[in-house]
This record gives sequence, structure tokens and C-alpha cells, in this order.
Amino acid sequence: FVGKKVRLLSDCCDAASAIDGISHSGRNVLYHTNISGKTRYRLLTGGDLATLDCQCRNGDAIWTTDDRYVLVNTPNHVVQLTLSSGKSETVAGALQATRLLFYRFGYLYFTRSAGEQTSSLYRISIPVGQEQQVVACALDGPDSYWLSPEGGTMYYEGTAARTGMSAVGWKGAQQRSLRSERACPIGFAVKNALVSASSMC
Repeated sequence: FVGKKVRLLSDCCDAASAIDGISHSGRNVLYHTNISGKTRYRLLTGGDLATLDCQCRNGDAIWTTDDRYVLVNTPNHVVQLTLSSGKSETVAGALQATRLLFYRFGYLYFTRSAGEQTSSLYRISIPVGQEQQVVACALDGPDSYWLSPEGGTMYYEGTAARTGMSAVGWKGAQQRSLRSERACPIGFAVKNALVSASSMC
């Protein structure tokens, strides 16, 4: 299918619809539309998932690892939406998060503003709700943090005090610098090796 376009969302969808993410299986897409102070989440494979009484943003929703649920960060709490039934359940309190990033090993990873153009990475266990800081004051951006395919390592684009590419274990341990110059991750090679390119930053 090289060079061939395939329409995923039909013309019936509102032009203001925003994509939240592709499922881990690659077979479904979550997207939302904000209407009159509410947010309607929909699925590519099955229409409406849920409508929440809040004005959610891009980065407020994320798939769980098994693709059975979607986690949504609202102003008051974190909501878990069940794909099979559309059931909504509160699983954690308010996060004050900039964006949700990953869900792995029962933990939800998210960023929180740490000052101008910087953010800190946190994780919270679901549904226990215990919060832990993983990285402090890294450079902020939509692609600042990458999770390795096996889920054991997170890569991030420097900190306020040290530029370059760094890595940390999923529990926040084994923090290390990989290269001193700035580099942007572009994917993973064999054996989950990170591939980055300085020219693309």
C-alpha cells in the first residue's frame, strides 16, 4: 500500500474531531469531539464509547496495554472506560497532568508542568492511586518521552540542567545519560535499541 491513502474516519465526523491514539493491536482508533462543554469519545470500529461531562483535551486519554480499557484524565478524577460495555468507573483522583503518556505494568505515566518548557514525569498505580515521580524537570514536548517496546525503559530528551538524551528504568531507577548532544527519538531497531537523529530536532 505504499503511496496509497486509506480513509479511516468518514465524512460524517465533525471537523473538530481529534485523534487520541491507536490501540496496541493497531486495529482500533480512539478519537473525541468537544460539544457544549462535554467530550464524546468514539471508536473507529464501533461508534460512541462514552460522553463525559468535561472539556477534555488532546493527551487526556490513553489505551491500556490489553486494549480492553481507555483511561481518561478529567479535571476531577481519572476515569476508566470499558470498551465492551461503555461503563465508566473512577479509578484515581485528579492528576493535574499536562498529558497522559503510557500505561504499563499497572501504572499510568503522565507529565506535569515543572516550569517554562519543562515537565516532570510521574506514574500512578491503578487503581491503588499511589503517585511517584520518575523524572524531574525534563524538556517538555509531545515526543519528549519514549517507552521501549518491552516497557522496561523510558527515554527522554534531557533535563533543564543537562541537555542530550537520557534513560531511566520504569520504576524510576537506573537513570543514565546516553548522549550529550540533543537528539530526537525516531523509533526502535532490533533488540529494542533506540534510534535517534540530531538533524530532526
